[in-house]
This record gives sequence, C-alpha cells and structure tokens, in this order.
Amino acid sequence: MATHTGRRGEDGGVICAVSSFRPLSDSAEIATNTVRAKESWEDAFDQIIYFGKAEPELESAKTTFIESEQFPTIKTMMAAAALADGWTCLINSDIVVSYFLGPVVEECQRKKIEAITSMRYEFEPGDSLDRARVVDSGYDFFMSSPAMWAGAAKQIPDGYRIGHNRWDNFCLGYFRVVCKKRFVDVTSRKLIFHPHHGDRFQPHHIDVPKDKYLEAGIPPLYRLR
Repeated sequence: MATHTGRRGEDGGVICAVSSFRPLSDSAEIATNTVRAKESWEDAFDQIIYFGKAEPELESAKTTFIESEQFPTIKTMMAAAALADGWTCLINSDIVVSYFLGPVVEECQRKKIEAITSMRYEFEPGDSLDRARVVDSGYDFFMSSPAMWAGAAKQIPDGYRIGHNRWDNFCLGYFRVVCKKRFVDVTSRKLIFHPHHGDRFQPHHIDVPKDKYLEAGIPPLYRLR
C-alpha cells in the first residue's frame, strides 16, 4: 500500500483519526478486527489518537494513547478532535480505511466541503474487500475540521458514548444543520469497511434529550459522485 506523508489539503494540515477500543485481551475476534483496522490506518492517517490503555500491538510513531474509561463519551472524543492538526474523523476501532481517503479529503477541501460521512461496506473475515457491500444504513465515520469538532463538542449532550447507538444520529443532524449543503456523503468512494462480527457489548444506558440536531439526524442531502 502507498503511504501518505507530509502536509495535505488547503488548510495545510494532516489527516487524523480519533477512536477508542476494547482491550485486545477481551476476545480473539476483537484483537483480530482491531489490529487489522489499525494496519490500514497506518497508511490512511498521519496521526492516530486512541482512548484507552496502550496496547503494544497498536503502537506506532504516529499513535497516541489517552488513558480513559472504556466507551468514552463522544463529547470527550470531539474535544480531542478539536485539538488535532487537521481534518479528523471519529471512527470505530474495527473499521478498515482505504488509503484513498487522503485524496478524497483533498478533493473535498478544494470543493469547500466542510464535513463528510460514509456508510460502511461490510465484509466477511477472510474475504477480499472487493466483495464488501453496504448492507445497512449505519454511519460510524464522520470527518471534519478541528474548528467544526470544537463547535460540535459544545453542543452534544454528555450521554452519547462510542460503541453505543444514537451518536451517529446526533452527528448526522449537527453537520446537516451547521454545514448544510457542505456536508457530503462519500459512500460512493468506497473508503470505509466494517467486518461482520458478533460479540457486541453496550454496557451503558443511553438516555439523552431530544434536540434540534438529533431530530435532524438523517443522511446528507448531497453525495460525492
């Protein structure tokens, strides 16, 4: 795979990922999915921020660990994204990312797009990513500038947590309201891949108030062709 290095995009920044992960010792499936995703991130991102205790298998020169509870709040992760050096995504730790993300970000910046999202292409472990398909309407990848994440962090209620439901609806609504037509779906570029798996664990009850962003939580009007 080609590796993106250096500065890119009109803002002169790099592209970053903010995520959180369950301990790799929890299960072999979690370890396999997380490590496979991280291998793709090494090619796709310039900076990687994980919330969680350092794991030797995930360490690299571009990776930073922030010790935290498991399943940190989305507000906390947005605040970290607001301090990054360039366009940054919130992403689940088992998502495989195409190294073509960098050129797509550059294209979006040239077109004055302010935020992007994508549905995920699901694949069976062991299968080629060429066989991956969109099988549901889930969005668990959102990317924007640090300034946009700073605004989102001020608005999102405390209750949302990574690895749980509904935070994607808030993000869809927030970017749709704030960015309007400059919030774009990039699913067509086939960048985001999710392994089919079991072992789902959501220990927190998510009870957040309805607000204008949650109520507006539907996919963007515009898509990158």
